[in-house]
Amino acid sequence: MNKFLIALLIVFISSCAAVKEEPFSMKTSAFIPNEKYCRGGNYSVYVFANKSLIAKDNVKVDLHRITKSMVERALLSIGTVDLTKVKKEADYVVESILETANYGKKTADGQRYHIASTTGSVRIYNKKGQLIKDIPFDNNAKEVSVQSASRDTIYREALYASIGYDVYDSLENFFSPKGLILSGKKAGDSYHLKARLNSGLVEVDDEIEVYAIEKLDNSLLKISEINHKKICDGEVIDSSDSSVIEVSVDNDCKVKKGYYISKKHDVSFIDDSLNFLGKGFNKMLRKNPIK
Repeated sequence: MNKFLIALLIVFISSCAAVKEEPFSMKTSAFIPNEKYCRGGNYSVYVFANKSLIAKDNVKVDLHRITKSMVERALLSIGTVDLTKVKKEADYVVESILETANYGKKTADGQRYHIASTTGSVRIYNKKGQLIKDIPFDNNAKEVSVQSASRDTIYREALYASIGYDVYDSLENFFSPKGLILSGKKAGDSYHLKARLNSGLVEVDDEIEVYAIEKLDNSLLKISEINHKKICDGEVIDSSDSSVIEVSVDNDCKVKKGYYISKKHDVSFIDDSLNFLGKGFNKMLRKNPIK
């Protein structure tokens, strides 16, 4: 065997060998979050419907109540949210707002269709009542032939089309699984970090983001604010433990104990391709997560 093949074999064997983990000096963050969802627990969320806005229409059902119910279903489908009926106990308050409900008819190819569309938004507030995210929904016109559905049903389908896709995706990103970083070791050009997180919410190769938490004191206003700052990306490498997972990040990540990881919800290649073809095409082929 010539020297080139021997060298190639050595490189191959070395690349297949497990990377040795070594301790490294990891500092502890000056500010460690005490929220239970950063320690592996679920978010506690209170949902209410704002009924101040809607154009009156000839419907028998309470569209505000249906909108709220669908938002609650979306939150529960994410897997990280517990709903509460006590507002003061909630980590976040979610407001469902149905602004308009429009209905019309059209005739095409000798067939009469009923058309319904809805617009509104889902707003997320923190414990202090500050609005921190506004998720509008529209572009959900639903056409149903006159023989197949009532006006009530058409409105339901229009709401399913919005909340089951665009709103759900935004809620899933906001309420993504988070876990406090407990320890770490150096492994070649990477750090292997352990974080407290329900392993049932992630899988090996899932992408994650690492966040630092900073407490900012405003001496002028005499208030303190909490800032969440992304510092690096990584991926899950072990989820065999039920309550602690292991992630890998590059060793230039300025990580500390007490920072937290958050699961990243990127659009898949298939979904991205469908988005390129248009939202309507995406919704036609993608299963609605709340139906």
